[in-house]
Amino acid sequence: MHHVSAAQTAPVDSVLSSPQSRVAAAPIAAPAPFPSRPLSLGQPARIGLQFGPLAGYDFDRDQAATRLFVNTSKPIFGPKLGGFQGELEASVGTIGASSYGSVGANLGLPWCVAGAEYSGSTKDIHLVLSLRFPWRRGGLFRSGDLIRVDYHGGQEAILAGISFRSPFTRYHPNRPRRRNVTLPASTASLRAPPTSDSGLDTAVEKNLAAVEHSIAWMERMLTPRFDPNHFEKSAAGYRDHIRQPGHAYRDEDAAYHRSLDAAFTVAVGGDSTSGRAVAALAESILFRDVLVPFDREFGQAKSPKHAGGLCAQALPGFDERLASLLPTLGVSPAVRSAAPARCHEILRRVLLAVRRASEEAGDRWRNRYLLWCNEGALAWLPLNSGLRPEQYDTQQEWDSVLAAVAGEPFTEANTFEYLMMEQFHPGLKRMIRETRDYQVTIVHDFRGVNSSGSGDMYGWDLVVDGYMEAFARAIRELDEGERDHLPQFFLFLDDNYYEANGSRDIVSYLENLYHPSLPNLKPRAFRDQIDAAHDSLLAAVRNSSALKGIGEGRLRDLIKVHVNITNRFDPTFVLDVTHRDHRKMAFRDVSEADPAAGILLVTGQGIGEHYNGTGWEDRSLSLRGTALVEAKTAARNLFLRQGFNPEEVPDCLRPQPLPADYSERCARLRESGWTTPASILTNETGYGTKEASVLKTTIYNLAPPGSVILCYDSIWTSEFWAGMLVGAALRGSHEFPIGPTPP
Repeated sequence: MHHVSAAQTAPVDSVLSSPQSRVAAAPIAAPAPFPSRPLSLGQPARIGLQFGPLAGYDFDRDQAATRLFVNTSKPIFGPKLGGFQGELEASVGTIGASSYGSVGANLGLPWCVAGAEYSGSTKDIHLVLSLRFPWRRGGLFRSGDLIRVDYHGGQEAILAGISFRSPFTRYHPNRPRRRNVTLPASTASLRAPPTSDSGLDTAVEKNLAAVEHSIAWMERMLTPRFDPNHFEKSAAGYRDHIRQPGHAYRDEDAAYHRSLDAAFTVAVGGDSTSGRAVAALAESILFRDVLVPFDREFGQAKSPKHAGGLCAQALPGFDERLASLLPTLGVSPAVRSAAPARCHEILRRVLLAVRRASEEAGDRWRNRYLLWCNEGALAWLPLNSGLRPEQYDTQQEWDSVLAAVAGEPFTEANTFEYLMMEQFHPGLKRMIRETRDYQVTIVHDFRGVNSSGSGDMYGWDLVVDGYMEAFARAIRELDEGERDHLPQFFLFLDDNYYEANGSRDIVSYLENLYHPSLPNLKPRAFRDQIDAAHDSLLAAVRNSSALKGIGEGRLRDLIKVHVNITNRFDPTFVLDVTHRDHRKMAFRDVSEADPAAGILLVTGQGIGEHYNGTGWEDRSLSLRGTALVEAKTAARNLFLRQGFNPEEVPDCLRPQPLPADYSERCARLRESGWTTPASILTNETGYGTKEASVLKTTIYNLAPPGSVILCYDSIWTSEFWAGMLVGAALRGSHEFPIGPTPP
């Protein structure tokens, strides 16, 4: 979440309690008292099942061989990264006209194992080597299948075939099929005209040379990359350049716009006002049609890696708008007939320089990882090429530019408050207990056991005093007529941290909250407290008049937390094992129908003891208002990225139409003090969109001289972000990267 500007607001609680801030609920259909069970991923299976056919040749008997196998596998360690696993396998097959059966055991990685097999045909035990690999991302049949090649030592046989996943469970591809985003590829309109005479005189060529020089150096200075092993050598070029008079970043920025004005002024007959108008048109098209769409894909590998196709698409649009602009500028008919071709050539040359800058940026930050290369992922084109300083020197202009690049507008009917460190945990509990319709938690860490092996106090406190109490309270209110439906709770937890922190027991308890199995927690009194709280919840269910007559199975569906362990290891997405969801946010009752209904917590903390106390320091924000719908959209997109279809999205996460009086509701919220401009942007996992990084990079790019940027994070040690901080400093901002140090 990025918050750019904020007015002084009253505390959230005082605003909510004031009569003028209350907004009536929209006239929409109420949820069913006992809503249907939504789809969820649940938890990873402890045992994997694979099956498939193989065919090949037995060189020992000089005959063709076939085989059908069934394989069970269990991770031994490192399941989140595709670590070591054990397998048991049974198969039947033929060698020539003879049939046989075999059983075996293997050890190894998901992509290659070695083991021993007892063959019914040879009555002996022999070595087996098996190689498995995806034909393409997601499998040949898009079902998580792997190509399999086996070598059987005793038979001197080689067989190949396909390994399919279990037919009893649905396959959920949780990674995108493509590893890059597709940009326009054709650059035909950027090609030079067939004649060698461009029609540009010496003065225009001189100004174009200055423009091309400034474009190249603004890009280099915005994200400089220094070799940590040869810092002086790699920094020398930048140092020597900025020491020349008129070549600091702000000087290059000014020279670019000044030279562009001068070039177009000559092209339209020498009138500076007309030249400035045409230059402004060219810059606006460059910003809207090239810089914004290219930079919005920051953090994602691109195909092609450069902005040439976007530049080529922008040029015809300029010609069309120029034809409408020239008659309004009062230039003579003779000049008007020659100006379009000259202006076209000037912008073509500028766009070629922008394309070269995008290629240079992609090459500078090009890194290879095994079979993958981040082609153009960290390329960023300076927005200064399409904006002049006076176009983003007010708060309104600043917010408008940030919204244009990030793709999400700032909304103003919001209010927020800071939560310091330990305030997050009671804030999350309060949110869960006060849920009316639904609540979503997206977190990277939910601990059931602490570092000493005892029950984690904060994790189980959230279970008991959060979820259990929420259901008990909802049941009482249902009986008393204060509500007409039970709430639903959703937990999204990344598989990496779920596995690493041993969260299965506490998550299983939540997933089976009506009839759970409590692990053997230490100390015994800790377990007794949880059992007592659960007995109290069951008593509320048994004594409830509203729940009379509902079967045990239905109660299990109603009283539970819907668990989604996301981004599970999938061997068909080989290089994605390190791509993890580190987002941490929770919200309840967010609805387009009522901008005052929901509340959102954005935090840097997880759920566990070690996040509370002197060992961890972080901040959280509590927000309410119109911007919260973006968090609901992020949760919906996360659900879809785990392999679900749009029609399978839980009802509460689906988009809703705005009510007819939505504007009036927002106006009343602003009158009551909800005046904070806010936009909630998140980074998706792996190859997904990086909205938050796009916004942060835009801020670093355009922060005016004298700005102060505080980086309270280890992320600044990233080579790219360190380069951006240096670039911001070169433009006159003050950068303070802050990190932990030894006592």
